[in-house]
Amino acid sequence: MAIATGGFALGLPLGPLAGGWLLSNFWWGSIFLISIPVVVLAVIWIMLFVPESRDPHAKRLDLIGAALSLVGVSAFVYGVIEIPNAGWSDPTVLVTMVGGLALLGLLLVWLRRASNPLVDLRFFRNARFTWSSVAISSVMLILFGVLFVVPQFLQQVQGKDAMNTGLHLLPMIGALVIAAGVGGRLVGKIGAKVIVTAGMVLWMAGLGLLSTVDPDTDFMVTGTALAIMGLALGFTMPTTLDAILGSLPTDQVGAGSALANSMRQIGASVGVAVLGSALNSAYRNGVDDDISASLPQQAQEAVRDNVAGALQVAEKLPAAPAGSLADSARDAFVAGMSTVSLICAGHAAVTAVVVAVLLPARDRQPLAADEAEEGAQAKIASL
Repeated sequence: MAIATGGFALGLPLGPLAGGWLLSNFWWGSIFLISIPVVVLAVIWIMLFVPESRDPHAKRLDLIGAALSLVGVSAFVYGVIEIPNAGWSDPTVLVTMVGGLALLGLLLVWLRRASNPLVDLRFFRNARFTWSSVAISSVMLILFGVLFVVPQFLQQVQGKDAMNTGLHLLPMIGALVIAAGVGGRLVGKIGAKVIVTAGMVLWMAGLGLLSTVDPDTDFMVTGTALAIMGLALGFTMPTTLDAILGSLPTDQVGAGSALANSMRQIGASVGVAVLGSALNSAYRNGVDDDISASLPQQAQEAVRDNVAGALQVAEKLPAAPAGSLADSARDAFVAGMSTVSLICAGHAAVTAVVVAVLLPARDRQPLAADEAEEGAQAKIASL
């Protein structure tokens, strides 16, 4: 699992690095075309080397459950995204958020009654599976929140290009690879509970440090924060994924891991939506007072939309007002990033407590369904 996590980590800087190099040397559309040969090679590799795995008692796809899940999550996330633009009282926001939550509630009712449910809720009877899934969802929420704001900070606030932005993420990647290896060795000795809890504490420390940066902060501070968060990710992600897989019967690993992966992706999606909305709200509150009424309405909206739009407007202004607007936009973005960091730190603190209290440190390797039946028969025969 540590090796798999390391492979996942290598993709984080490769995107900005490769994209920056392509944009500097080729047509902008090349950043999309470059993915085609990568996907082709991945498909060939999977077909040749990945062993087949299937449930011998596979059930029919639960189309109703899939529809309720898709529409419910999409509606809720859309409503969250629209909050900074329309406000909490906007009818569209209220209808989509409340409607999305209602559909997700209906999904739970359906899953309890359906003969072939999309998600087997019995997985959640296992405390190790449940709280490891909660932990990995929390980690993804935090991770994608960080990856949403930090590249924008490096590019829009500190003026780095895409390639340099990728290079500046390397402290996080290097620390992640190291921590994944160390955590993998320690988990067998001290258990998943300690490793994951320590990882969440590291998330708190890294996010707390990130919340202190300003537009002129030296990369020593930002890089240290990224490295600490890389250690946190290396301790939490592979350990929780390994705990999830280890808690499942052999013949249910595919279904259970798919469920855990879905929870992870939902955590990432909701994280970007919620934290992006928090960033946008803080940015607008910070920049609104410095928008000149003499600017055209379109320019004012561009400034309110994001820091990139504000900097583009500033480029067309005389030197004095341009500098003032640019500084205000950068300060407002950094204030928003600090808000996001503190929200994530608070979320990490809650997750740390939950894991420390509820996640079992170790779990006996579960038996497959047929092995469990044989064991039960043996016990009966011995009576």
